[in-house]
Amino acid sequence: MLTVMAATATATATATTTARMSTASTTTTPPPRSNLSVTASLRGKHVLITGATGFLGKCVVEKVLRSVPSVGKVYLLIRPRKGSTAAKRMEAEIVGSPIFNRLRKELGEEGFRRRVADKLVALAGDITQSEVGLSERNLKLMFDRLNVVIHSAAIVDFNARIDRAMELNTRGSLRLMSIAKRCKNITAFVHVSTAYVNCNQPEGWVDEKLYDLGHDPDVTMKKIEQMELSELEKVTVTGNTGTWPNTYTYTKAMAEELMVRHRGKVPLAIVRPSIIGSSHREPVPGWIDVISAMSAMAVAVGLGVVHFMPGKYSTIGDLVPVDYVVNSILAAVPNIESQPQVAMICQATSTVEKPLTWTIPTRAFVEHFEMQPPKNAIGRPWYYWISSPQWYQIQFFMRYSVPSAILNTIALVGGPKQKHLAAQMNKLVWKARVLTEVFRPFVTKQWFFDNKNNRTNWNSLSPEERTLFDMDLSRVDWFDFFKSFSYGISEFILHQDMIPVAEENLSKRIGLIAHNENEAILQRNFLQQKFYDVDWAVDRYLTRPTFPQSRELKEMHSIVLTSPEVQAAIDQHVAAHPKVTRAQAQLEARRIIEKMAGKTKLSTMSSLSYVFRKIWRRLYDELLVDTVGLAKVKKAAAAGPVIFLPTHRSYIDFLVVSYLCLALELPLPYIAAGEDFLGIAIVRTLFRNSGAFFIRRSFADDPLYSTIFSRYVEQLLVDGQSIEFFIEGTRSRSGKMLQPKQGLLSVVTKSFLKGKVPNATLVPLAINYEKTIEGPLYSNELQGESKIRESLRSLLSATSVLKFNFGTISVQFGEPISLKAYTAQQMAASSGGGGGGGGVGAADASSSSMTVAKYSDALLRDRVSFRKFNRDLSFQILYDLSRCVQCMPTHLVATLMLMYRQGITRSQLAEKIDWLRLEVTRRGGQVLCAEGNSRTAIMDNAIKHLRALVLERRQHVYEPAIQGRDEYKNMLALGHYRNRIVHLFFRESLWACALYAFGDLSHHGVEKAALLEEVKFLYSLLNLEFIIKPNPDEPEDFESALQSMLDQGILQKTPNQLIEVAPTGETHFSFLCALLWPFIDSYYVATMILFSLQPHRELDEPTLLQRTQWLATTLYHESMLSFYESCSKETLNNAFAILRSWKVIEVVKRTQRKKTVRVVRLLAPYH
Repeated sequence: MLTVMAATATATATATTTARMSTASTTTTPPPRSNLSVTASLRGKHVLITGATGFLGKCVVEKVLRSVPSVGKVYLLIRPRKGSTAAKRMEAEIVGSPIFNRLRKELGEEGFRRRVADKLVALAGDITQSEVGLSERNLKLMFDRLNVVIHSAAIVDFNARIDRAMELNTRGSLRLMSIAKRCKNITAFVHVSTAYVNCNQPEGWVDEKLYDLGHDPDVTMKKIEQMELSELEKVTVTGNTGTWPNTYTYTKAMAEELMVRHRGKVPLAIVRPSIIGSSHREPVPGWIDVISAMSAMAVAVGLGVVHFMPGKYSTIGDLVPVDYVVNSILAAVPNIESQPQVAMICQATSTVEKPLTWTIPTRAFVEHFEMQPPKNAIGRPWYYWISSPQWYQIQFFMRYSVPSAILNTIALVGGPKQKHLAAQMNKLVWKARVLTEVFRPFVTKQWFFDNKNNRTNWNSLSPEERTLFDMDLSRVDWFDFFKSFSYGISEFILHQDMIPVAEENLSKRIGLIAHNENEAILQRNFLQQKFYDVDWAVDRYLTRPTFPQSRELKEMHSIVLTSPEVQAAIDQHVAAHPKVTRAQAQLEARRIIEKMAGKTKLSTMSSLSYVFRKIWRRLYDELLVDTVGLAKVKKAAAAGPVIFLPTHRSYIDFLVVSYLCLALELPLPYIAAGEDFLGIAIVRTLFRNSGAFFIRRSFADDPLYSTIFSRYVEQLLVDGQSIEFFIEGTRSRSGKMLQPKQGLLSVVTKSFLKGKVPNATLVPLAINYEKTIEGPLYSNELQGESKIRESLRSLLSATSVLKFNFGTISVQFGEPISLKAYTAQQMAASSGGGGGGGGVGAADASSSSMTVAKYSDALLRDRVSFRKFNRDLSFQILYDLSRCVQCMPTHLVATLMLMYRQGITRSQLAEKIDWLRLEVTRRGGQVLCAEGNSRTAIMDNAIKHLRALVLERRQHVYEPAIQGRDEYKNMLALGHYRNRIVHLFFRESLWACALYAFGDLSHHGVEKAALLEEVKFLYSLLNLEFIIKPNPDEPEDFESALQSMLDQGILQKTPNQLIEVAPTGETHFSFLCALLWPFIDSYYVATMILFSLQPHRELDEPTLLQRTQWLATTLYHESMLSFYESCSKETLNNAFAILRSWKVIEVVKRTQRKKTVRVVRLLAPYH
């Protein structure tokens, strides 16, 4: 036993103390340095790497080859095996590893092979042998050429026999150091150890230094050499390695002290990683190819082998991504070169910089494997921690030992099947026990490993290299990291069909009800977790940043009513209505502003936020927010009022924005809301105190109301308040962008142009839903049914949605638009004759004395120019919003369901989902909730959310749920999700539909000029459906879409330059056609209904729309139309708008029964 050995070493105490004092003097904290360079240190240097076939060593090799191409030769010490030379092992286990896929992609296969041949050299060797097994020739080569050693080879079996562990971990390290001491040009030796060499220390702080072993390791090694086999086995089995829990950490601790003691003049750095996890970013997120340490626990949880372990939920553990460790190793090289006299110890750890509790990884692992269980799992993945050792033993006995004993008893009298089952259970019990015992010392204790030296090494690098060799753990979201870790296990170890995690998407989104907040909540104890939401809401109230204060309502009323503009409007109102006195007009004005104005009360918002946090978690899995855009919005908010312009797909939208502003410390906006909400008791008070101001749906014919509204909004901006309104005006029932409503936007721009506010920033933000709460209602409304009126009763009935799950919400910010900068840009465009400038003449705008202020005055004087200025701005906002729309798996599945209406098999659907996902991303779209999950898992999750719309009629065959006529509306509901992605394919779909219209010629060739004419016609017909460019007046680029289709192999040119469908593009071509055919059918029906408008006959708009929808559904039932979506109210309204713009029909106002109605009639040429 090693404790006995330590006692026998007392005779050498004096010599040992002297040696240890010498050691301590060489491991002091290094002084700060700056502008060092890993690439400069390794340029032209020859590097020897041991352990290169292992997980960490392989990652070091990949990083050096990819990030330091100027390195000299990279020698890999590899132990030959029977039938496999060192070179063959390098090719099979290292070069052939998927870890190099990124480098292969960056360099191309030929370039990659050149770099490997130029840099990598396999050396046959074995660190357990004399001179590490190198031949005389290779040994001389090392003496003459070697500059840097990175020693990561080790036996990682925690319970290896003591002599074997010491031979590899301790003596092997000394053999390598002996060679380094004889090298002529050695500049750095990096020895990879473990932070747990000091796990014999009491719980608490652990410094980056050598701690007293309590004995002389030289003497101990000699003692072990003299032990009999029975003694060695006893040391290993009892685990009595002093106060170390296993032979691995003990032999590593001895190696550290001996390396420092015997290094001579070799510059030495000892890098101590804690538990090494998968990669965070490099070479790809989630990379891991070994089942050990944390990955072993994750696999055991995923397979259903282990369900509990001794420990506490709140215990702080230490784990680091492997790329962080790799960069720590490489960053140590220039630092020890700059101060060779110091033996540097660097702890690559996380507890000080970014602590985590063990609950976070186990929660992430369970959630991941619940969604995509391994094929060979023996049970469901579930896991919990047991703080009581006694209760743990009882649980283990009941859940493992008892079933095993029962099966063994049955096997005594049973057949081969029972014996096999008993053997499997015995194996399971053994695995569970071994894994538990291996992890117990590291999950039941808490150490805080200082990493000051490691941080100093990183900070000493230049800014460029700190990015290239990133070691900043403070920016790591642990929950996201462990999701990537889980993905890596499924992809690279269990070999499931997974969708890769893109590095560029990491840390671009934060979660407000899952990712980050899970991490924050799980770090707390039981009571803190239970009251976390209360604590959060109170914190929002007490620590709110300073923003412009909201005026009291009475003060705001007074300012608006006494303003010259409103007083003038009152006078005009009296003049226009002789029977109205001025006092009555003033009273009417007061009623308007009192009904309209709102106030942001932080106490109300904080209280509501507590409620909404509970609701969000009940309804949604995640609420993700774009961090890149968020930083830009915060910067803009510091400079002046912000105008939030969200997409409008649900009533949830304005609640989400207000919640985000409170949670993310953005200014709380005043929200434009309809007067409908005033009819809901209690809600109107809560909304008014949350910043809502209530306006009529239309008030163009009421000058007094319009003036009060404009003056109120203007005063909010003058006060520096932020505002939120929907540029689309109303919720889009169809899921696509609606044409802009410019009323409120014009008030904002006019306030700026008049000089009332120095600037304001417009912030487009897209709110994307995996499943829309109002989906079923939308399909009814698109069929022509009346919208359900807002009331307390309807609100209470809506609480039934709390029983369902609606997946994920994602918020993506567009580029903030500064009104000041935008106006200057328009002025410059106008002066350059570029067609911008809101219509102000180029001669005026180009005047040398023209300033933004003068240009603004010119816009205000010219109503046509002002309207064009607002129109252009509104389309820019809508275009930015369309670019921010993110696709969810439900959108992909709905699109495919509407393409394969007769059914599609499960395997085909999974394949098509992945194909469509790639097509969306290829066109610049983003697909959320897919990366890091298996292809079947995202399909199953999407079908779960669409379960009312998708039917599995036969086994593993899915089709839209449209068995009866009462379910036809489900096609409109599916269309709501499909329409989120159609704009990405719009230009290509125009070419596809145009070519299809030529019939058989589409497969025999059509002249490009004739085809282009049809494309232009379709574009003019459908240009209200989708926003595909920032300025509707700019010429459309049709050619690029055609060329893209030719490049993709969808279309091809015949020898005589005709355009036809390519044989390889049939499926893609049909898909593109199917996207627009429902819209074309709607326009066809809209023109058909015009035959009912005989000359001089008029129909009011509601009746015309109702008859058109009746005609569409009738034609569909008679199989004369292929798409039920043709009856969509939104699309038909756009069709009539196009017909008005083409001067086919006109809309005029008539007075009928004392009401003003809008009627439609044919214009003369079409009588």
